[in-house]
Amino acid sequence: MARTRLTGPAATVEVVDFLPWAGPGTRPPGRLVRLATVLAGTADLTAEVAGGTGRPASVVAAGMVAGQRQVVVVDGPGQEGRPLPAGEADDLLARTRTAWRAHLRDLAYDGFHPTAVRRSLLTLAALTDGTTGALLHSPTEPVCRLLDVARAADLELDLGLLDEAARHLGWLLGALDGRPPLPAASTLGGEPVEGEGGVAPAPLAAYASLAGCLRRDRPTGDAEVGRLGDGMRRVADWLAAGWGAEASTVADDLAAWHALEAMAGAATAEDPLDMDAPHWHRAAAQLEEWLPDGFDGAAPEPALLRVAWLGPWAGTADPAGLLVQRVLDHWDVAGDDGEVAAPAARFAAVEALAALARWDEAHERMESLLSAGAAGDLSAATQLGLIRAARALSAGPR
Repeated sequence: MARTRLTGPAATVEVVDFLPWAGPGTRPPGRLVRLATVLAGTADLTAEVAGGTGRPASVVAAGMVAGQRQVVVVDGPGQEGRPLPAGEADDLLARTRTAWRAHLRDLAYDGFHPTAVRRSLLTLAALTDGTTGALLHSPTEPVCRLLDVARAADLELDLGLLDEAARHLGWLLGALDGRPPLPAASTLGGEPVEGEGGVAPAPLAAYASLAGCLRRDRPTGDAEVGRLGDGMRRVADWLAAGWGAEASTVADDLAAWHALEAMAGAATAEDPLDMDAPHWHRAAAQLEEWLPDGFDGAAPEPALLRVAWLGPWAGTADPAGLLVQRVLDHWDVAGDDGEVAAPAARFAAVEALAALARWDEAHERMESLLSAGAAGDLSAATQLGLIRAARALSAGPR
C-alpha cells in the first residue's frame, strides 16, 4: 500500500494505491485499486491507465471539491473490471490493512529499528507467491534466486514467522530435488535462468543458509523435513568432494566450511552413529586449516561481508578479522569501479561491523543508510540485508 499527498495551488489530494489481499496463505487477486480523495480546494483528476485491451486510456473527474473521491481499478488478466464504489474501496482497504497486520502477528522481534524490520518483512511477503513460495528477486526482476529464498527462510525461522518460512521452504524443497550445483536463479515456474555464459551456479552462501534452516525448529511435517535433509546431504557430499574448489574464493571457502560443519552437527544430533557426519567434519577441518593462508592475498569482495562471521575466527583481531576490515574499508562508499556499493552490500557491512563488536560504527552506518533511503530499494537482497543488519545490532549493547 502506498499513500501519497499531492499539494498544488488550488487543491490538496491524497492518493492511496493498494493491492487487495485476504491474508496469509492466499494470493492477491491481481487487482490494483487507486483511491483519490480531494482534501481541500477544487481539483480535476485524470488517471492514465496503460496496457490491456478494453481498458480506458484515462479516467477523468473534473471539478472535484473537498470530500469527493475518485476510484480507479485495474484488474488482472481474465478478470472482469467492474466499477468499484468508494465505500467498497474503503472496505477493501481496511481488510487489506488487517491482513498485512495479521501477517506479522507471530513476529518475535524486539530489537533495533522495529518499524524498518516490519516494513522489510512485509515487502518480502509482497514479493512471495503464496501458492509456490517463490520469492521474486525484485518487482522489476521476476526471477527466484536460491540465495534470497534460503536467507529468507533462515531469518523467518529465527523470527518466529513459521508460516512464511514454510512457504519458502516449500519452494526450496523443489529446488533441492536436483543435484548440486543448483542454479543461482530460476523462473517462477522452476526453470533455470540462462545468461550469456549459461546457467550460473548458486553462491555457496545459499547452502550455508540452508544448512542453518535444518538445525532450527522445523515448521514443516516429517516428510518435508526428510526431503530437506536428503537434499542437504547431497549438497554436503558435493562440498566434501571439493565442489571445484580450485577456483574458489575465500568467501566460498568460508560458506562451505559453515555448511559442512552445520550438516555434520545436524546429522549427529539426529543420529549419533551417522556415518557421513565424520566425513563432512573432516572436510570442514581441512578447509579450516587452509583458510588462513588465503586471507592475506584475498580480494576485498563484497560477498565476504555476508559470510565472514561464519568461520571460527569471527569477531577476532586475527587475519580473518583484518580481512573483514579491508573489505569494509574498500566498500565504505564506492566499489572498485567508482560506483556506490549496492544497498545490500552496505547493509551487510553493518552486519560485519556488529560481528566485530564495533557497535558505534555499526549503528552509525545503519542510521546513515536508513536516512539516505537505502530501504527504498525493493529487491529481496536489500530487504533481507536490512533485517539481518538490525538483528545483528540487537545482539549488542542497548
